[in-house]
Amino acid sequence: MTAVAVEPLETLALDAFQREVVGEEIDALLSGLRSPQARFPWLDLAAAVTGGSVPEPLLARLESMLEMSLQTGRARKIHGAEGEQALLRLFHRTPRGTAARRSTEAVNAALCALAGQTLESLLVTCRGPGVFRLGLAAGGSKMALEIDRHGVTVESLEV
Repeated sequence: MTAVAVEPLETLALDAFQREVVGEEIDALLSGLRSPQARFPWLDLAAAVTGGSVPEPLLARLESMLEMSLQTGRARKIHGAEGEQALLRLFHRTPRGTAARRSTEAVNAALCALAGQTLESLLVTCRGPGVFRLGLAAGGSKMALEIDRHGVTVESLEV
């Protein structure tokens, strides 16, 4: 799997609507946490969100919360399409979101090598829980893509 380098952020600014939606998500998460040790790191994130920007040390926690809300469908169910889009825009500005976007761009660039060629074969295999491999062959070229919870990456390309 190809790693995608991402420039570190010092802080990530949130607009008013993102602050509102993220704040509500953190409040919902906090309501389910009873132990002070479990609540403490989320309280730090809540304070940063209320302040309008999340510093680098809290970005991984923000990313985890955004992924949880978006992947489970909670964002759309609770906040509607507009809230879901606000969280998606915010996620795409985080290091994980930026890496996912760059990885997708790299896959699309590699797929261009197959443009205009006759598709000879497609094969999907399960590599493990939540990890799949898509093999493609077209016009003498072969490509293998790995698809997992983090996105899609080019595993191999033979042109």
